[in-house]
Amino acid sequence: MKKDKYTKGFTLLELLIVIVIIGLLSAIIMGALNSARANSRDSKDITELKSVVNALNLYFSTNGYYPAVATSLVPTYIPVMPSNIYYTGLSGSAGQCASYHVGVSLEKNNVVLNTDRDLLSTTAGLVGTGYTNLCGNTNGLNASSIRGDDAQSCKGTVVEPAGGKCFDLVP
Repeated sequence: MKKDKYTKGFTLLELLIVIVIIGLLSAIIMGALNSARANSRDSKDITELKSVVNALNLYFSTNGYYPAVATSLVPTYIPVMPSNIYYTGLSGSAGQCASYHVGVSLEKNNVVLNTDRDLLSTTAGLVGTGYTNLCGNTNGLNASSIRGDDAQSCKGTVVEPAGGKCFDLVP
């Protein structure tokens, strides 16, 4: 019996099945990888926020008050101010900042959101506290500086990052 020279190799159907399986596996892996990337960005943002809080505490220890604008921390207390951190200086009366409200928008629901303050700082001060004046900038956010709600980004009106959740702290 003579063998046909075309019987060696894979059929077109076998190749298509292998390609579909590889495509499904890569889609599953990419989904898991994207989730890990979002978690990584959130961890970086939380770490940056905590480094800003440490710099604020050092500033307060040195000066007896908090800065009116976060850029006052650079370069003495922190090398570079992270661009995604929102800061508002607060005072009980006009004058030096006696407190502050900081926040960062996270991409995913994170257990750290259970430990934040969920406060709202507006042009009238920090809602629900004795701080009735802003002594510094309002991050250019018009009527509200930091919306500490876990259900939206810190800016409130602009969703950044998509589906953002605001992690906010006060002293």
